[in-house]
Amino acid sequence: METIPKLNEDQLKALTAKFQSKWSTETYHEIFLNHDSWPVSKLATGGLLQTIDDLFAGHIDNAFAIVRPPGHHANSCLSKGFCVVNNVAIGAKYVLEKGLAKKILIVDWDVHHGNGTQELFYNDDRVLYISTHRHEEDFSHYPGLPISGYTYCGEGKGLGYNVNIPFQANLPLILDPNFVPLRRPEIGDNEMLYVFHNIILPIAHEYQPDLVLVSSGFDASDGDLVGYNWESNAKCGEAVARALLSTETPPVPDLKETDIYSGLLPTVKEIIKTQSKYWKSLGN
Repeated sequence: METIPKLNEDQLKALTAKFQSKWSTETYHEIFLNHDSWPVSKLATGGLLQTIDDLFAGHIDNAFAIVRPPGHHANSCLSKGFCVVNNVAIGAKYVLEKGLAKKILIVDWDVHHGNGTQELFYNDDRVLYISTHRHEEDFSHYPGLPISGYTYCGEGKGLGYNVNIPFQANLPLILDPNFVPLRRPEIGDNEMLYVFHNIILPIAHEYQPDLVLVSSGFDASDGDLVGYNWESNAKCGEAVARALLSTETPPVPDLKETDIYSGLLPTVKEIIKTQSKYWKSLGN
């Protein structure tokens, strides 16, 4: 990455074209680069680390770090999926190395599975990683890896500290006639709230983290085509800011199974069954 600013335009185009090849665990993939990519990525990560310092210094209670995407596809040696570096993972490791916290919860609600973040903490009980994401049985949805399934719960010391919540409905998508699949009409706010109240929040309360980091990708929102939409991003950003600034909890509907898309319930029950081996709060 440090050599990128030295490349000419033709070399950059050739390099970027190379990165658009078929997914591989051994090469860069879906990365678009220009001369500013590396210095800007370092600035974004530095901004997050400064935010963390301000938080632990008591200058702020919480923060919304508006930097490049959280970087959840990037791992320790490869950039992937529009993610040059994994900002959230770097932030978590920074906190642990400085001894600022002993237990960190990372919640990732981006529509794509954070394969990079999962890989980096898969054997680490100091970081609990919870991801909600779209998942297809044929692995057609990026990153398209089996490790996004709910049976991947961590290894070694990290066993039980990886919670995958795949939204898998196995129904046709609504298609944009000019571009790409837009959304699954059967998966919406009710389904996300149901998962939070029945899986994520019980585990989070039991874990009692010292710090919560959120990979706040907005590409699961209605209207988003691939990963960036001015209108939906603005609405989501406002909602996050209001939640962080508010002292009141917004009303949440009391959802029952009958309020949830029936095709999702079997997956939710299997996740609860799987994770209840590690979390007493899911035992009932």
